[in-house]
Amino acid sequence: MKNRNKNIDAELAALAGMRDEDIDTSDIPEVRDWSNAVVGKFYRPVKEAVSLRIDADVLAWFRTDGPGYQTRINETLRATMKASRSATTARGSNQTAPQQAASGSAEGRCRTFHFPSLEKHGQIQRCAQIAGAIEERRSLFAPAQ
Repeated sequence: MKNRNKNIDAELAALAGMRDEDIDTSDIPEVRDWSNAVVGKFYRPVKEAVSLRIDADVLAWFRTDGPGYQTRINETLRATMKASRSATTARGSNQTAPQQAASGSAEGRCRTFHFPSLEKHGQIQRCAQIAGAIEERRSLFAPAQ
């Protein structure tokens, strides 16, 4: 196992020392057509551990289907959140407080996109720059134009 790691480390070190032009990428051609790209396919929301008091009968109902009840609770809450947002958008300008914050200020954008490591270190302005670039490109992976 250690030999395998040494081989990988040696290979990565050799690649890091090469110029970009010298690396053979012929087996992975550049993708120029992004029309079928799916935005957010690999996005995983930031999870936060919380203590939550739920009625015993509600919790028992979620647990009846076995393991994964916490995920099912989260999915139910997310569906409710999406429905609430859709209803709010359909009504017009009656935005909720989080939507108002997300629509304008830099801090609101950071709360929408969640960059916890930047927020933790007090770099909210950098967070706002990244969030602005993502909004402008309408994708996390789209190249700058």
